[in-house]
Amino acid sequence: MIKDFDIPRDDYIELIKWKDSIIDTVLLVEGARQVVKTYLVKKFAKENFKNVIYINMLDESGIKFLDALTATKTNSSDNELISNSLKTVNSSFVDNEDCVVIIDEIQESSLVYNKIRNFNRDMKAKFIVTGSYLGRVINDAKFWESVGDTYDITIRPLTFKEFLRVFNKDAFTMFNSIGLYEDTNRNSHLYLSNLFKLYLVIGGYPAIVKTFIGTQNINNVFAMHKKMLSKFSIESARYLGGDDYSIPIEKSFEYFAIALTKEKKGLKNHNPSRRLSNIDISGKLNFSEKQYTKLFSWLVKSNILYSCSQAIDCDLSNTIDSQRFYFNDVGLLNSLLSNKGIPSSIIKGSLYENYVCNVLEGKGLDLNFATFNNCELDFLLAHNKTSYGIEVKSGKMEGESVKQALRTKRIDKILYLKGDTFGGKTGDTITLPIYLFERFSFEENTFKPSILEGLNILDFFKK
Repeated sequence: MIKDFDIPRDDYIELIKWKDSIIDTVLLVEGARQVVKTYLVKKFAKENFKNVIYINMLDESGIKFLDALTATKTNSSDNELISNSLKTVNSSFVDNEDCVVIIDEIQESSLVYNKIRNFNRDMKAKFIVTGSYLGRVINDAKFWESVGDTYDITIRPLTFKEFLRVFNKDAFTMFNSIGLYEDTNRNSHLYLSNLFKLYLVIGGYPAIVKTFIGTQNINNVFAMHKKMLSKFSIESARYLGGDDYSIPIEKSFEYFAIALTKEKKGLKNHNPSRRLSNIDISGKLNFSEKQYTKLFSWLVKSNILYSCSQAIDCDLSNTIDSQRFYFNDVGLLNSLLSNKGIPSSIIKGSLYENYVCNVLEGKGLDLNFATFNNCELDFLLAHNKTSYGIEVKSGKMEGESVKQALRTKRIDKILYLKGDTFGGKTGDTITLPIYLFERFSFEENTFKPSILEGLNILDFFKK
């Protein structure tokens, strides 16, 4: 069986950037359950600091820390209070730069979360705080946002590239070396294409990838996805206000998955919370629209769903928020759509689109799709004054909508992502094998405010 340390993550680079930054901050690591956040930060801490203190707010170490923080210490400074509390948990704590403190599941305590500013400004030691359900922080007035004191990182499921690095090192090498455009090595393309299809089924949750590699049984994948969603629903209900939320949360996953195969031009009434109420078919829950809004918001804030806006007439200044939703993991979506009688071609198209969404999200780009006349673009992206209409195709076909958008100058370039292509560039049209999209780089995203046009920023710093 593969161990966690055999699953390297590209996010490790971001952790190093935080450590080497000249600006002191608390590292805040979030992400959905089971994306190995805790393992990754522990590995990083062990490899980069002499002294590592670990506290989990869901176990005895968290209880000890919280009890010590709430003890009456009238004459103690914030530094002394935090230091003494940490020593209560682990006597080896020393407040110096060689020490890092990891506080896991920090969403369990508003008192500890509200100490982030003190961790950053009053302590010499480094602090890392993590949580799977940091949506609670936004929903609960007891939690205070500490603006400017955190360096935020979101850990996501394994990308296709990371999946290949674990699953097949030869394929990983091939992925990084094959040409993006017009590399006609058919065998290499077929090999990567087949592994990509396998990735769409398994997804990128490390524990599920490990289990599949160890057992080579695809049925285990489906069972683990189902179990994971059930556990997420039960745990989320606790934060949302009670067990009554558990069933609608679990049912809502199926609702959003099926909606991906149908709502091609966005939600009909533009209200996801109202549409979400459709899962309560019997009406027994008697939820208000406010409660459904709370449930819907939780799914997005918990990083299990990504929200995509609709650009009207391909105009990114005229958008309607939250009109399409994608899952943080393609394998999860595949399991939700299985055994529903949905044609395989429809499922394949939805998985391909969801994968593209995951890549865009991982690149830190805005998520928008577009409508104009009676047409629809899978994704619309503006980057450095260049607008891209992104069309996702599982085969060789080309989309007429995106061609019309280019002809009418609603977009500047077409980016085709196809399942059956060697790639290529022709004029304003770029074509890529979809399984190589992670390697594609848009032009460098340089922030150029129009009001500063003609000015050199460095001139402001000259003496």
